[in-house]
Order: sequence, then C-alpha cells, then structure tokens
Amino acid sequence: MKLIVQVTVNSRKCMANQTCVHIAPDIFEVGAAGYSRTRREVTEEDLAKLKEAQEMCPTGSIVVETMEV
Repeated sequence: MKLIVQVTVNSRKCMANQTCVHIAPDIFEVGAAGYSRTRREVTEEDLAKLKEAQEMCPTGSIVVETMEV
C-alpha cells in the first residue's frame, strides 16, 4: 500500500510567524501575501516534519491528512 499525504495551510488563520518555515524550510515558504504555503508536493517521507509543523503552529493553520491507497 502507498500513503498519500496532503497538507493545507489556512491563510485566513495563519499569522505568518513562520514556525513551519523554520521547522521544514524545504516544505514551507512565505508566499507573496506574507503567509505560509507549501513550496512543493509532499510525500510520505515528509510526514514527520509535517506533523511537527502542524503541532507547533500557534494558530492551527496547518492540516495534514493521509490516505492509504
């Protein structure tokens, strides 16, 4: 089985404190509007960093979802 990982950053909740960028700079970046966003497709190998970023986000703006296919 393969694990599909999806991450969403809610820009309405994001305060742009960049915690996720500091935790996973290869995954997150600050967009033109000043809020965090993903910089690339995420994979199963990214899951630990994504979960850490989700847990450390002070506004709960990051949602990580997984699905086995």
